[in-house]
Amino acid sequence: FIGPFTADSGGDIPAGTQVAIPDLFAGSYAIGVIQKAGGSMLTSAPFTVVAPRLSLGTTSLVPMSNVTVSGSGYAPSSVYTVCLVPVGTQDCGYQGDREEVPPGYQLGTLTTAADGNIPSGVQVSIPAFSSTQPRQEVVGLLLPGGGFIMIVTLPVILVG
Repeated sequence: FIGPFTADSGGDIPAGTQVAIPDLFAGSYAIGVIQKAGGSMLTSAPFTVVAPRLSLGTTSLVPMSNVTVSGSGYAPSSVYTVCLVPVGTQDCGYQGDREEVPPGYQLGTLTTAADGNIPSGVQVSIPAFSSTQPRQEVVGLLLPGGGFIMIVTLPVILVG
């Protein structure tokens, strides 16, 4: 449910009616209209969500360093968690009834600007980790509001 509207006297959606699309994974979706009382879909229209973009100031992460994060295409004025996880992992810091320990490290949070961009100069801190060999990991941004599923990822090399 993303928002109600009241049809005009001709049964049309009033001109200028807007709804906010929630933060979704990239992909194809349909938005539909249902009657509040009946709950059956009356009509729908397809739309596509484009994946947000993420950039780091480097491709090699060194323990105890700061890395600049930039990107665009996010929900405006929203808080995201930045996470470092093993390649192939798509969640970090999840909550719920899973028994295993969440993989990865939460590196910090950031708040997007009103235009959906990551403000310039945002940095996250890379934690101490022990590694005798470089290994590939992923840095990603998690859905706001406790979703804890990566919506965008970027491969990096950890250098110990």
